[in-house]
Amino acid sequence: MAMKQQTDFENNVKQQLDESVDQLDAATLSKLNQARQFALSQKTKRRPTYFTWLTGLVSTVAVAMLVISIIPHSPEPVMPIFATEQWDILAVTNEEELDLYSELEFYQWLDDING
Repeated sequence: MAMKQQTDFENNVKQQLDESVDQLDAATLSKLNQARQFALSQKTKRRPTYFTWLTGLVSTVAVAMLVISIIPHSPEPVMPIFATEQWDILAVTNEEELDLYSELEFYQWLDDING
C-alpha cells in the first residue's frame, strides 16, 4: 500500500513539474539553454597526477615527523620480573629442594584436599 502511495505521489509531482516546464516562455527557455551550453563547454581543469602524488607524499612525511617527535627518545628502563634476591630463592642448590620437586604430585594432592 505504501509503495502505491509513494508511486502516486511521485507521478503527481512529475506531472506538475512537466506542466510547469511546458508553460515557460521562449526567453526563459533560451536563457536556460544558453546556461546549459555554457556549462557543457567549460572544461574542468584537471590537476596533473604528479600534484596528487606530491600532496600525498608531503602529507605522509608530515605525519611521520609528527609521530617521531611525539615518541620519547629514550625508552623507560624495563623492570626485571624477579629481583636479584629472588633468583637465589628460585635456584635449586641442595638435594632437599630436589626431593621437594620429585614429590610434587603429593604436594599438589595435599593442596587439593586442604583447599
